[in-house]
Amino acid sequence: MNTVSNELDLLVDATMLRVPEFINDRDQFTGITLINLSDSYANMTLTALNASGGKIFQLSDGTSNPVNPVILPPLAPNAQFSMDLSQIINLNDNVFSLGHLEISSDQSAVVGFAITGKIRATYLESRISGLDGISLYRFPERLYDWIAPDVPEEESIPSLFVFTNSNYNSTDYQIIRYGRDGSLLEANTGDETGASSMDTLEKTELFTDSLISQVLITGGRNAISSFRAETYSPDNKVFSGTGNMGERR
Repeated sequence: MNTVSNELDLLVDATMLRVPEFINDRDQFTGITLINLSDSYANMTLTALNASGGKIFQLSDGTSNPVNPVILPPLAPNAQFSMDLSQIINLNDNVFSLGHLEISSDQSAVVGFAITGKIRATYLESRISGLDGISLYRFPERLYDWIAPDVPEEESIPSLFVFTNSNYNSTDYQIIRYGRDGSLLEANTGDETGASSMDTLEKTELFTDSLISQVLITGGRNAISSFRAETYSPDNKVFSGTGNMGERR
């Protein structure tokens, strides 16, 4: 506040980072890494929210209580902070915990990422499997449109979609699925995520059509090119047209 010119500055150069999902369990963990790229110390606060948008978690002392925002140690310029999330907020490692995180900083030049994975232990050794990276996105630079270039399809391993709503009001979303040739297969509409909550859905809950065990045939026949493509199902021995590759989506 400048009393001479009678000015009051309410805006500061700060930032908010969000982790769309974290998982903690007996054999699963989530690690957080933050890097201060500014030339000043960064003071950061971490807030954990459960899948319903609340702050109640199962803690390491066996109780179920709200988790208050955690003030992280001041991070020096060009320094890095890395730690298991269960150590930061004292989660119970014997109970499954799912939620999302908000990380605020008084310095704008702070970046980070998260990693979630599974631990496999034997009598003589332990190893990490299923390690996945999670990008921290900056608020309010929200991601409105996102493309998943590939969705694995295996009968024994379901594909999961996690939708995190960081707003204080409900939000609608739409999913459009395209085939291998770029043609529209189906669109899922009318879904809604509550305020500050998460939805975790399997692919089979979003779409009815499955492309498992199908072959894509494209390119034409007898040296004659074609802009069309078709799929062949070995189970049903049926050819199906997929769409015109020349049409704009």
